[in-house]
Amino acid sequence: MFFYISKEVSSQVLVIGPSYKKAKGGIASLLKSYARYFETFNFIPTTSDGTILYKIVIFWTALLRFVYTLTFKRIRIVHIHGASYGSFVRKSIIIHIAHFFRKKIIYHIHGGEFIRFIDTCRFRKQVLKTLNLCDVILVLSDQFQKSLMILTGHRKIRILNNLIGQPESVNGSSSDQSVVNFLYLGDIRQAKGIYDLVEAISDYKEELQGRMKLIIGGTGNSVLLNSMIKENGLEQLIEYKGWIGEKEKTETFKKSKVFILPSYYEGMPMSILEAMSYGLSIIATDVGGISEIVKNGVNGFLISPGDKYMLIKSIRKFIDHPSLHAEFHDCSLRIVRNYFPESVFNELNLIYKDTLNQ
Repeated sequence: MFFYISKEVSSQVLVIGPSYKKAKGGIASLLKSYARYFETFNFIPTTSDGTILYKIVIFWTALLRFVYTLTFKRIRIVHIHGASYGSFVRKSIIIHIAHFFRKKIIYHIHGGEFIRFIDTCRFRKQVLKTLNLCDVILVLSDQFQKSLMILTGHRKIRILNNLIGQPESVNGSSSDQSVVNFLYLGDIRQAKGIYDLVEAISDYKEELQGRMKLIIGGTGNSVLLNSMIKENGLEQLIEYKGWIGEKEKTETFKKSKVFILPSYYEGMPMSILEAMSYGLSIIATDVGGISEIVKNGVNGFLISPGDKYMLIKSIRKFIDHPSLHAEFHDCSLRIVRNYFPESVFNELNLIYKDTLNQ
């Protein structure tokens, strides 16, 4: 087995984040790769899927393990994976404890709502003070880096590309498909724009019937989603599958041509990167760092959040011009290479070594 982060470095790093064995989502998926490619993987989970009581127990257990580990093990860097709101509140406790023990702190921000979180938070000053306890802040895009530098004044904000595994095989670029398969993977909630997508398809369902199929995978407000599909007679156009496991997700990517993510807020979405790794074309909103991986008219189309007219117009382009997918296919594959393990872990290794030498 080849390790990108050697024991010499990884044995000095303690990683904090959601359980990669029991939790769902992008950060958990990322941490699975960390566990695979770190020769020594010191890890403490701070949350997992389950009841609120179970999550409370997991977090307080994590705090006890954290203090014990910093006291008795040779840890020099605490690498914390977090996001906004409740996630940041929990991780701020970890940050303050690590600072008390005089450890190097790397706070790795995931999720696209962090800037909005700072802007709207009643405890803005405390948030900024906590961030400035960190030795390094890792973000997912150039746009995010610039915005956070302006807000915090932090001098060591570095970009680390999101990480995805490289598929063993990818979609072909053939455009020979009478019904174009579109795919959405993500949370079922308004901020992801999923209801905009369903409403847009409903408005043009007669035109789209027999020409497209949308597969939806994810968890959230499934009751509302299913009722929208049923009440608007979209059963032939939209299939909601709920949570899609890894094996089924791979097969779903291979059967699809176009990935859609009409979010209102994003960082650098794992779902888009995964879709691109299978050669899919993309329809997405121009938010967060998405424009750094989706090039308008090159490997997909960018629209504004909530713009259902442009959303349906982009869908039409792939239906009316099947050759578009063949044109965009290779571009997606080329752009996504910088997000494969070798590239990302080489950069992370340099960040760790620089932090250890500070």
